Amino acid sequence: HSTYPVVSAGDGVSRTICGLNLPGVTSFTGMDDEMVSTALGHACHMVHLIGKYSCVCLRFQPIAMSSRSAMRDLTVQPTKTNLKDGNDFPLYAKGQDRARLLVATQMLAKDVEQLVLAHGLVPADESYPTQSGVLTNLHNIVIACRHRFLAAQGGLEALSALDAQVYHISECNLHSSCPTLLLSCP
Repeated sequence: HSTYPVVSAGDGVSRTICGLNLPGVTSFTGMDDEMVSTALGHACHMVHLIGKYSCVCLRFQPIAMSSRSAMRDLTVQPTKTNLKDGNDFPLYAKGQDRARLLVATQMLAKDVEQLVLAHGLVPADESYPTQSGVLTNLHNIVIACRHRFLAAQGGLEALSALDAQVYHISECNLHSSCPTLLLSCP
């Protein structure tokens, strides 16, 4: 929740991750490729962590490498035509085929949908691969995990105390690195 804060953007409709906008995959044109790549890298790392800590074997393997993250489809066998790129689909635009970027964002969205369903939640946005839906679903998963963890640790009093502490930390570190992720799911 705090390492990769997903919050509503200024427009009240879309969401940001660590203060970075994550546009829909069709609206990457005209945006700073590095900012989009960084936002996708944050989302990829968050999916990787949630999958790992929740013990969910994801359909597509997230390869978190900051702004050079990728999604790996282990069902695709490298052939002579795709030997160079193989089964790794980049989550960054610079120097890459936009069609492969689109496939990668769809893979990321499907992994998020898998995590949402594994946590017993209803997907917030069925119009995949809109990135606002991806971030909304990631936010909902983290909130659900926090509530489960805190319910096991002491109920609403613990939740209120933790929220106050996280809010204070977030205010103090608004423009610095994000504090530790509080993500523990049973």
